[in-house]
Amino acid sequence: MSGRVITLNAKEGEVVVSGTMNNPGSVIGIIADMAEINAEVDVDETEIVNVKLGQPATVRVDALPGREYSGRVVEVGSSGYNRANQPDVTFFKVKILLDHPDDNLRARMSVRAEIRTASRPGALTVPIQAVVEREGEKGQKAKKVVYVIEGGKAHERAVQTGISDETRVELTSGLKPGEPVVTGPYRTLRDLKDGDPVQVSATSEDEDKAQDTEKK
Repeated sequence: MSGRVITLNAKEGEVVVSGTMNNPGSVIGIIADMAEINAEVDVDETEIVNVKLGQPATVRVDALPGREYSGRVVEVGSSGYNRANQPDVTFFKVKILLDHPDDNLRARMSVRAEIRTASRPGALTVPIQAVVEREGEKGQKAKKVVYVIEGGKAHERAVQTGISDETRVELTSGLKPGEPVVTGPYRTLRDLKDGDPVQVSATSEDEDKAQDTEKK
């Protein structure tokens, strides 16, 4: 077979044990087939229900900053597991076949992946930190709100959310394109009240407006 040697356990002249039916023998080395490269990532249980075979993905390698590799989901784990440092979270293995791997890639490199589970052209989106969950009145469910900036004050507006990615979330109702919203740390927005005065930052003015865009 052709491939790349990624592990070599024996040197020339060393004695090795040949394998038998009951004895696997010595592992001299490992050869990896680099013609097809899979990226294996962990997806938590809240997101795994949205991952399907064939979905497009973008893979980023920690050791190769600035490089992105396109691929598609070829395997979705059916059995979950827990990490030692996160015993309360269940993860599932997902394999992504890279479309055009190159010689920069090595076996066992650390990667991160973004899987496109949904796409909605023209979706109205806001920064994900702009959406706050408020307790509903007695007997009612909790509601999601944003704070719209009008006349230098924050005004609470109930909204409904849709799909999201790591930075922005879709709003399906409650806001119009171009309306400025308050963003910031959760602790700050948690204490914000309807009618509180706010000051708009020039550096974030455009980013903190509801935008028509395509989100994942």
